[in-house]
Amino acid sequence: EPMADRRGASMGVEYHDTAPVTGVRTQLLSLVRNLVENGVKYSDGGDTVRLTVTRRGKEVEVRVSDEGIGIPEGDHSRVFERFYRVDRARARDTGGSGLGLSIVRNVVQRHGGSVELHSREGQGTTVTVRLPSKATT
Repeated sequence: EPMADRRGASMGVEYHDTAPVTGVRTQLLSLVRNLVENGVKYSDGGDTVRLTVTRRGKEVEVRVSDEGIGIPEGDHSRVFERFYRVDRARARDTGGSGLGLSIVRNVVQRHGGSVELHSREGQGTTVTVRLPSKATT
């Protein structure tokens, strides 16, 4: 939340019927941190970034949504590549190396999950991660 405060964004966190996920704790924390930091980084003052964790059958869904600048459709397929930046000029303003979503994808793959991105330019971005739950339904 300190980063959100500095950018003037607000943070919302929701947990719904969650279940444990087996994995490397530091990697899973890195996954969530990268998603939240991206949401905050590309949001303006007054925008909300939401982290939602929900059990869906045998999976746990981690969803981060923002109301920020969004990602042009032509860049959707490349944002998970290492060092890829949507806009070099914007990269200078926001910082970062273009590794955040690449790290997310790598952690998700190592944990047997999936990741998808939905974004509309000017309307925000939602990244949804699904990881196998260690709990039985």
